[in-house]
Amino acid sequence: MKILVILCFVSFVVAEPFIRKCGNGSSDLDAINYWRQLVMKGANVTNMYELKYNVNLENEIRKMKSCDDVAHGLNFRVNGTDAKTARAAVYKVIRKWEHRYVTEWMDNAEFFHPTQTFYALCYLNEVCKFEYTDQNNRRYTYRASVVEIFGQKSTFHESDFLYGEPSSNCENGVVTTNCTTINTCGLCKGPEVPPRIPFTEVSDSVAPSANAILILPIIFVVNIVNAY
Repeated sequence: MKILVILCFVSFVVAEPFIRKCGNGSSDLDAINYWRQLVMKGANVTNMYELKYNVNLENEIRKMKSCDDVAHGLNFRVNGTDAKTARAAVYKVIRKWEHRYVTEWMDNAEFFHPTQTFYALCYLNEVCKFEYTDQNNRRYTYRASVVEIFGQKSTFHESDFLYGEPSSNCENGVVTTNCTTINTCGLCKGPEVPPRIPFTEVSDSVAPSANAILILPIIFVVNIVNAY
């Protein structure tokens, strides 16, 4: 009985971290770059860049402590949130080009911002719910237990897409050799991933001082239970 009371109290006061884990997302990134290739070629986009995984972008996600914090930042955009302008931009690009993935692409419009160059994702311990309005002003609910962000641009408009010969408007040239995967060949070369900057916060959710405060009543309860 003593143990049961203690465990119940501990489970009540110890918060579960918002971020479960972060990963390199290699398979997800391969698929996204492949889709970017398809749009580049199918819609004749001249400035579609290769996406690379950037662990420093994970730090931006780790700063988020609840679903309310999942939003676009100063140097990144979050897939699935505040997506009206992004969906409108992507819709105008692909509406003249029928493809079986069109619906899925519309639901993940951030995948196709042509000049984004970095990507990161983290998995959550809860499901966040977001609402968005599509290009026809219909409202939808989007649920996700993963946060995907793209950098370094914070805005997304139709004017971000340039048209002509695919890959003809690449500032740093085109990926032709040493491709990250075959899915990146032909995309514009992006900047190199910067060195990792360690994330200094100790906990993903509850600060150490808060944990210390919560431990005190736990110890107090243990002493009371032991007294009986």
